[in-house]
Amino acid sequence: MKKTIFYAAILLALLFAGCKPTSVNENTEEPKQLNISILLDLSDRISPSVHPASPTHQERDLAIINGIVEFFKKDMEDRGAFDANGRIQVFMEPAPAIPNIDQLQRHLIVDCSKMDVKQKKEIYDNITADFSETLQEIYMQTIAGNKFPGSDIWRFFQNKAKDYCIARDTIYRNVLVILTDGYIYDPTTAQKAGNRVQSLIGKTIGKYRQSADPIAAMQSDDFGLIVPQGICLDNLEVLVLEVAPEKNSQKDEQILGYCLDKWLKEMGVSHHAVYMTDLPANTSRRIEQFFDI
Repeated sequence: MKKTIFYAAILLALLFAGCKPTSVNENTEEPKQLNISILLDLSDRISPSVHPASPTHQERDLAIINGIVEFFKKDMEDRGAFDANGRIQVFMEPAPAIPNIDQLQRHLIVDCSKMDVKQKKEIYDNITADFSETLQEIYMQTIAGNKFPGSDIWRFFQNKAKDYCIARDTIYRNVLVILTDGYIYDPTTAQKAGNRVQSLIGKTIGKYRQSADPIAAMQSDDFGLIVPQGICLDNLEVLVLEVAPEKNSQKDEQILGYCLDKWLKEMGVSHHAVYMTDLPANTSRRIEQFFDI
């Protein structure tokens, strides 16, 4: 009888020990799944003849995307094939006028939540090469055709960012990475509302190039990009890379950086950063800091 009571006491002790509340230091909550979107600016910024650079802007873009893909793969590896449900996709706005662009973009959309373990293993093994080869073809065809579609980042945010870049499931961390020189332009997007504009080009920012203090002048005028009506992106993080002022307009670094930063804040973006173009080795450190790798 005494033995029965003794074993029962031990069982109860173990049961209650296993049910005690978890302290703050014992919190083992899994980090959110990744939902990474990449938006490419395929304007003439990528033309080696129009905007020469070493490494070229194409090479810089591809190095950045390769680094992000490797980060995505590392997240898959850490979670294991069964629990890896991340997403990564590449967008272009507008899409370049090349014959097979729809087929090519399909190779740049990966959703592990819709895959079984075998399919995830195939993605893990092949995504680096698939993305690299597909992007190489897109850049090379666009450059060879010498028909650059511009960069309508404004319209992307108005019509697509919320639907394409923010997952409905709250298990995801939604991050949009934009590769652009910072000049936003499309001939179909040229409206103005007071001192607010839809494009950032010489015509719209020229006044501030002449100012001794462009930021103070823009603040005084409340100059900036129009905020799309009804938009709130408080569940989206945005990292803007490769902003590059024209050689003869160095004040554009301040102007473009200020306008993009202000616009993202006004759209309610939860976490954002805007960086100028740099060597891939330096940019990779900024990506790591943003993702807190």
